[in-house]
Amino acid sequence: MSESIEPEEVQAILDAVDTGGSVVPAEVQPRNFRQPRRLSRERLQYLASLVNASLQGVCRDIASPLRHFHKLTLASVSEVNVLGLFQGYEPPFLVDVLECGGHVTWILWDSAAATASVETVLSGPPVEVVPEEGEEGEVSPEVHLPAIPEARRLSQSECRVIEALLNKILVPVAGALGLEISGGRIAQEPEELTSLEDCGPDSDARRLMLHFLFEGPGGPSDLRIYLPDVGEEDALAESGAGATPLPGHLQLVRLDVSAYLASVDVSLQELMSLEVGDVIPLGVEAGSPIQLFIEDRPCAKATWGRAGAQQAVLIRSIETTGSPIEEPGD
Repeated sequence: MSESIEPEEVQAILDAVDTGGSVVPAEVQPRNFRQPRRLSRERLQYLASLVNASLQGVCRDIASPLRHFHKLTLASVSEVNVLGLFQGYEPPFLVDVLECGGHVTWILWDSAAATASVETVLSGPPVEVVPEEGEEGEVSPEVHLPAIPEARRLSQSECRVIEALLNKILVPVAGALGLEISGGRIAQEPEELTSLEDCGPDSDARRLMLHFLFEGPGGPSDLRIYLPDVGEEDALAESGAGATPLPGHLQLVRLDVSAYLASVDVSLQELMSLEVGDVIPLGVEAGSPIQLFIEDRPCAKATWGRAGAQQAVLIRSIETTGSPIEEPGD
């Protein structure tokens, strides 16, 4: 049994679905499924938070050679395919070619910004000259502000300066993602570049691109780092299982984590008689649990181990009870 629809109901339905042309359908971005993405948005956000947490230390490290504090900001983190990355590249350009986990890694930086930075490292920042006024208030034509250096091919010694400067950025950033960087050479001509095609047909074209904005000596510039695989989703799921997400304003707060094995009291006479090769007994057995502290508060029990070529601790249990770290003799 059907019921008739009143004219008022028909009009109400038409009004509900009529957009009046004010709503524009969302644009659908094409997706190439031959180049699958393996990292979710949550994973990329997590990696971005790790990188951001390292930038404060990076800015401090590069402030010394650049003789001024310059801001380095992470603009975006994305998963990209690097086939044909250098197509159409015309000199002068600057690419730092490195290796990470058996994969080629690149840092692309604006050549003019690199030139300004290397001149600042070697000669100091340009002195800003204030125009002088004449007797009648006219600006003297002989006095002017120094021009920003133009992009040019760098010498071998200048390339070594740029390598050292870029390492101060790349090493801590890659370390925050659990990656180790090796090698490094500056390419400024097409024949000097190492592209993915040079690495063979089985090379993985997927890279994690970190796009930075650098407010350096030559003005704002783009700096892009292309890193290899940084792990799949399950690593993030395991590390974040059951964890309560932090508020955004707390995610970049840095804390000191220390591993405390034991302490021992020695007399001043014993201390002054110590020589290379002497053994100081700690009164604990090998393999005994190590207490971990955040700042001076206990947080977990762990044991010694190794992660790759680095010493590490394996967390065995989370324990927040106990006394703060006490200095020997307290």
